[in-house]
Amino acid sequence: AIECLQKAFAIRQNSLPTFHIDSAYSLHWMGRCYYHKGEYDKAIECHQEDLRIRRKAASGDASVPLHEIGLCYFSKRNIDKALQYLEEALEIQRRSPAVDAETMVKTLKNIAECYRVRREFSIAVQRLQSAVFIAVEHKLASQLVSELFSKIQLYSNA
Repeated sequence: AIECLQKAFAIRQNSLPTFHIDSAYSLHWMGRCYYHKGEYDKAIECHQEDLRIRRKAASGDASVPLHEIGLCYFSKRNIDKALQYLEEALEIQRRSPAVDAETMVKTLKNIAECYRVRREFSIAVQRLQSAVFIAVEHKLASQLVSELFSKIQLYSNA
């Protein structure tokens, strides 16, 4: 899959303007593939280039590569860097009317998980409570809300 995505990216680079959003999408999917292979540094490189293109193109949601970079750093157990990227992604999501509630809930859950790893349970609970508020407000699946409440209870008792 990575080889095909690399070829698609090369074709897009040669046929599209320098900072075209389609190039960013190719990089996004390459980064996801590297992530799932456990090649986090390569994934980070792809997502950082994705982010650079999205910012230069002024199109596409910059929170997407930021979130992905945060997940890579989390997997590398660099929790401070993970939080930096995830919090930046969340700030963009909060300002963007185009971002759906489920995406924000996912980001808040991942931020809470970072704080759990750091054993900062009260902050983790706060992030999960924010996620619950968004999930309920936007009528997201009751299973998701139930999962969030379970985590809140678990972290509150830690």
